[in-house]
Amino acid sequence: TDFRSLIRKVMRLEPEVIFLPGYYTEVGLFLKQSRQMGLKVPVLGGDGWDSPKLQELAGPEGIKNNYISSHFSADDSDPKVQSFVKEYESRYNSKPGAMAALGYDGILVMADALKRADSLTHDAIQNAIIATNGFTGVTGSITLDSNRNARKSAVVLETTAKGNVFKQKVSP
Repeated sequence: TDFRSLIRKVMRLEPEVIFLPGYYTEVGLFLKQSRQMGLKVPVLGGDGWDSPKLQELAGPEGIKNNYISSHFSADDSDPKVQSFVKEYESRYNSKPGAMAALGYDGILVMADALKRADSLTHDAIQNAIIATNGFTGVTGSITLDSNRNARKSAVVLETTAKGNVFKQKVSP
């Protein structure tokens, strides 16, 4: 929880930017301490940062000037995203986060695979899932590669005191 020693080492290197993979719990503390110590360069991270708690942990100064890549933004103007957001908000009285969107897309990919499968056997369903190519979900276009990794869009978010702000969607 005390990152000051590490921050001093980083500051001596005079970086122009820092990539900090990790989860919001530790990242928030690092951001807060680094800004208190005078480190002002942008910090970049991944989906482990994507939590409303990050703003609270990092504080108003620590949260500024940072960017993350994630799977989803409720502020994406894509009509499919906005339809999902509207339906989600009507049911749960809050905006959906990346985990809700990924879960939704996961179910839709499964349903699509069930429709495409030759039969409802384990192997047929598995083969249909593996063959997913260009499926359009709320997190973007999803294609499974030869290693069964999802090739899909990512969103770039700027961290601010009011929450993460959608900047752009990047497709592979």
